[in-house]
Amino acid sequence: MTRKKKSKRNRRRWQIRFFKLTLFILAIALPCVWLVGRGKSESEPMRVSRLFADHLIHARYDEACAMATPCSADDIAFYADWVGEQSHEMINGNIRFKITHAQLLMPADTTNIVQGKVLVMNELGEEKVLHYLDLKIIYTDDGWIVDYVSPLSMWK
Repeated sequence: MTRKKKSKRNRRRWQIRFFKLTLFILAIALPCVWLVGRGKSESEPMRVSRLFADHLIHARYDEACAMATPCSADDIAFYADWVGEQSHEMINGNIRFKITHAQLLMPADTTNIVQGKVLVMNELGEEKVLHYLDLKIIYTDDGWIVDYVSPLSMWK
């Protein structure tokens, strides 16, 4: 059984088909990559709220104050004084923030609302709700910041 040798014309046709297929795949893949990247930048309020809550529940109050409005920074300082001795448990404990609801408005809007809950792992490995957080994410010239009002601020 002898194999037929492909002519130069047929080989050139296959090369052209491969080139067209490569261009077609690139034409489809590049817009998809662009859309995924754009989607990540639109979820910036979610990232900021998750990072802020992580700083707050793990007793990194200086970092949380840096991401908050000046009025919220006072509430965070009051919260830090109230927590006091429990901060060691907060730093080392199995505690996390889970977003339960997010009201992300159009990109032109400057205020978004993120609601979540702080979960703690108990001895049995079950998660228990410790606290609910309502965070108002505001866009300023510097970027997204958090307007947080502590539930403890009513006792000031």
